[in-house]
Amino acid sequence: MLRALLPLLLGLALAGCPGRAETASDRLRDAVIGYNDALRFGRPDLALEAVASDERTDFAGGHYRWGRSLDVAEYEIVNVQAAGEELEQAVSFVTLRWTVRGEMIVRESLLRQVWAKRGGRYVLVDETVVDGDASLLEVPAGFRMETSGLSRPDEPGTDAGVDAGAGAVDPGNAQPDAVVAPEAPARTP
Repeated sequence: MLRALLPLLLGLALAGCPGRAETASDRLRDAVIGYNDALRFGRPDLALEAVASDERTDFAGGHYRWGRSLDVAEYEIVNVQAAGEELEQAVSFVTLRWTVRGEMIVRESLLRQVWAKRGGRYVLVDETVVDGDASLLEVPAGFRMETSGLSRPDEPGTDAGVDAGAGAVDPGNAQPDAVVAPEAPARTP
């Protein structure tokens, strides 16, 4: 019996060995999936760790409603392309299907995410809606980064990051800017 299990045990032991070095492609894949998983499950505070430090204020404003007043139902990584000799730049295209809380309309947006390798890891340096509902990344009126906290409010009905007197965003009436990304992958019905 032990003799029959020996190849299996040896295979499991070798699979856990750190002999294979993590490649740039592995790190890129992990960054893209980790970032989008965090957003999918309403955790922009975790996703913020994958955002370049100089882009965090823009990220916080554009993702402030995620997990608060809008929920991502699902996402699909459509395409990831890396460029450069050391794969120092990359672009990912991600389709998100999402809803505004209290509504029954499923919206769809195609995001173009630009990644750069910094310090051996990939960080998000830009994110844009290139197709679909552009209100996904709208900054709420009255948003203040210094009080956002990027976490759920402690008390129901209050939100420290948004000035209540400044009004609210109505994604149903948003007028998106025309954004064109010629490198966006073709969509199939």
